Amino acid sequence: MLGAAYGFKLRSHFALMFLVKTFNERGKKIVSTLITFALTVFFVIFIYKGFCLILEVTIDQIAPATQMPVAVPYLAAPVGGILMIYYIIRNWWVDLKNVSTAFIHQDKAEADELVSHAKDEMETGSPAAEPS
Repeated sequence: MLGAAYGFKLRSHFALMFLVKTFNERGKKIVSTLITFALTVFFVIFIYKGFCLILEVTIDQIAPATQMPVAVPYLAAPVGGILMIYYIIRNWWVDLKNVSTAFIHQDKAEADELVSHAKDEMETGSPAAEPS
């Protein structure tokens, strides 16, 4: 779950871009708001059920090898859910303020730079670019 939260931070999660691009600027705002609301509701339920599971099932269990409560690793689900809500709302707010650049990967410039660097290495024939 923590990895999924990182995916939401980088906007590398699954998105139906072809559907979103069919809307005008106002439509994009509406769709973005609806999606944000739906995901937030889902993750609030997810966090609640995660805490219920921890309290009902794992609260009294101790791992024999580490002598730590079994609830500690199970906390990854609710903590990941909280982080996902944070990144969903943050990304929505950024997109709402600047709809013309909405739904574009934040690190696109960095990715373009890495691709051009890799192409340069391949063209120069450096050992790092040669297949093994």
